[in-house]
Amino acid sequence: MADVPVRVADGCFPVETLGPGRRLGVWFQGCALACPGCMSRHTWDAAGGRATTVGELLKSWEAALALGAAGLTVSGGEPLAQPAALAALLRGADCLRRARPLRERAGRDEAEKSEATPAPLPDVSDVPDVPDVPDFLVYTGHEPDEVPDRLPEEVWAALDGADAVVTGRFRVTEPTDLVWRGSANQRLVPRTPLGIRRYAPHLTRTYPPGPRISLRPNDTGTGANVYGVPARGELRQVERALSATGIHLTNPSWRP
Repeated sequence: MADVPVRVADGCFPVETLGPGRRLGVWFQGCALACPGCMSRHTWDAAGGRATTVGELLKSWEAALALGAAGLTVSGGEPLAQPAALAALLRGADCLRRARPLRERAGRDEAEKSEATPAPLPDVSDVPDVPDVPDFLVYTGHEPDEVPDRLPEEVWAALDGADAVVTGRFRVTEPTDLVWRGSANQRLVPRTPLGIRRYAPHLTRTYPPGPRISLRPNDTGTGANVYGVPARGELRQVERALSATGIHLTNPSWRP
């Protein structure tokens, strides 16, 4: 699992604009769907981004868990363009999210007992689904009705580890105010009991007034990354606001 190769465009913690709470965001590289108006054109090229392994991504997830991450969001690009890597990431992330509270509980139990009789760590498969366990949200431009004629079943199965998915192509002519969705055709679909508990309150929730995206300097200090699902015209507003302060964007990813 750890050695599974993957190409990614970006990774960031914390992200608070792509799902509930403070989350680790991972953007897979490569997307053949090329939706008109996509804000992430830099993620389309399958040979772009950087090469890494699922093991390296899991190290980032473990670090995010230690900082109290509420969840993991996987976007892109198109995550289903790398189904083996997506499936491995979700499996490994699930093991880590279940193991961490067990280790904390074992540590508390051990502190209450003599050091001569430490409590064994329970198997992660025995951990019940608890309300505060971090959730996994995956974005895909594909939809269930594409299976199996246009999308193999084994590719769609890479989503089996997700607690919730946002499905459907981005359609620039169909704006929406529903949270975490870019266009009105896209659907937020809970897939597990945790996903239902976590996302049911948000299925029809709309954005409050104010920004829907966050802007942060990149790791090299030579540019900035935009995180979130912008409202129609919001990116142009950001460009104008930056320009008014003397900051001019070059080659923004949402422009052809």
